[in-house]
Amino acid sequence: MLIGSATMTPEPDLTKSRGTGPSTAQMPVWTVKTPPCVSHCPAGNNVRKWIKLAKAGEDRAAWEALVSENPLACVQGCVCYHPCQSGCNRSPVNGGINIHAVERYLGDKALQEGWQMPKPAETTRFKVLVVGAGPAGLSCAWHLARLGHQVVVREASPYPGGMLRYGIPSYRLPKDILDQEVARIEAMGVTFEYNARVDDIRQAKVDGGFDAVFTALGAQIGKMIPLAGTPDIPVLDAVTYLRDVTDGKEWQQGKRVVVYGGGNTAMDVCRSLKRQGCEPVVVFRYSQELMEAHPFEAEEAMEEAIDFRFLRTIEEVSGRTLTLRHQELVDDDNPMGEKIRALPESSELEADAIIMALGQAIDNKPMEQIHGLVTSRWGEVEVNEQMRTGCDGFFAGGDMVVGDKNATTALGHGRRAAKEIDAWLQGQEWQENRDSDVLLDELNLWYRPKTEQQKESMRDPFERMQDFGEVTAALSESDIREETGRCFSCGECYECDGCYAACPEKAITRLGPGKLYSVDMSLCTGCRDCVVQCPSHAIHMVPFHGDESGVSHG
Repeated sequence: MLIGSATMTPEPDLTKSRGTGPSTAQMPVWTVKTPPCVSHCPAGNNVRKWIKLAKAGEDRAAWEALVSENPLACVQGCVCYHPCQSGCNRSPVNGGINIHAVERYLGDKALQEGWQMPKPAETTRFKVLVVGAGPAGLSCAWHLARLGHQVVVREASPYPGGMLRYGIPSYRLPKDILDQEVARIEAMGVTFEYNARVDDIRQAKVDGGFDAVFTALGAQIGKMIPLAGTPDIPVLDAVTYLRDVTDGKEWQQGKRVVVYGGGNTAMDVCRSLKRQGCEPVVVFRYSQELMEAHPFEAEEAMEEAIDFRFLRTIEEVSGRTLTLRHQELVDDDNPMGEKIRALPESSELEADAIIMALGQAIDNKPMEQIHGLVTSRWGEVEVNEQMRTGCDGFFAGGDMVVGDKNATTALGHGRRAAKEIDAWLQGQEWQENRDSDVLLDELNLWYRPKTEQQKESMRDPFERMQDFGEVTAALSESDIREETGRCFSCGECYECDGCYAACPEKAITRLGPGKLYSVDMSLCTGCRDCVVQCPSHAIHMVPFHGDESGVSHG
């Protein structure tokens, strides 16, 4: 069995009585437990590991630890919505560690220094096809190549990135950053074929002699709904519009543009329109609090003086005039929580165009010949925990499968699929074992410094909405050192020497940097002083039967 990480030592349910004297029944051991930043990361990053290395100034080692799990470190530093920070135990104290800023710093430095990961020492005989060069496909290709497999990526577009390129504007993700990180994946030995749409994935597997296929087509068809009335203005979908922006096409459909929707894509559309000299109006059927967009996205759009019309829906369109039906929230007991009710009031809005930002659909035609494929009512492909479809040898991930739709989740899908494909090719199984999170109340924080979170600066709203230049500035090296120093190192010893100082029997010996400690059990009384002072909850008591060697090692 292939194990993704070391099996953690469970903490037994032992008495908390102190001072067992000559009949010592407990002994301290140092263990490694899962921090919440790791379990909250959809990409599967071992955040604690590279934060610790960056804190020590070992930037190259920190970057290597990061990209061993996520090949798009700099990209993610730009676009990730950082759920790891929400899970951080420091969040309720005085703000979580600014993890994505550290990720961006390491990614930037790697590009500036030209850092590369070494190619695998040995290659296998296996050949894998990856369909789609979006975040899931890129991640899968990277990990498969590092495992020694031959990887071919086929992409229908002329450039890689999928929705990273065509769905995220440059003010959030400069495309040169994406290109440089993809070039690193190519340097690992991955073959990219562009303008190479795959119309029949099953046949492509057979014709190319591939042993397995990972499909990550994404969801790149903008959803549209019919509008009542007789509109005399263009009605477009958000995906097409954002692709045109990436391709450098000028907007020529008038200044007053209604953006229909309230998700992150709607925010990208309205902010891009603003930068093209338009006057966007966002129409959303719910309240601001119920927007699907991340709060910071909506707040940044509002800072750029974009007009929002909440609790409104387009009832009909006559020529250039939109009739907006006013609505109110209704609180009831249904599982979806609050819902809306139409009001008698309505208002009119003149517009030159409408862009619908109502989500994306999936084109499953290339997979129609794959027997055993199961799809949801929305056309999403259903996969199991091993990222397998219902047909042997065919794996899938990213936006096209059931689940969350974002770049971070897609990267995690690609990583997991690569591990599962590697195991499947060898007739084995892969399992990633993690124990339960270390909770805030398990940490001893009384002496921790109260350093506030280091936050990135942002361009002035009036200045930034004039162009597509990046909105957010990176943290400096000194800021990064200070920020990483705020990490609690939940669940792992960082050799603070607190246990060494606290032991009343002088039973604990320091073994040197990175080697932790040893305990002389001929002196230890099992008093637990080392445990109750441990700031990171990394020391635990286990039964001591007196038949051990006499020394407990960290």
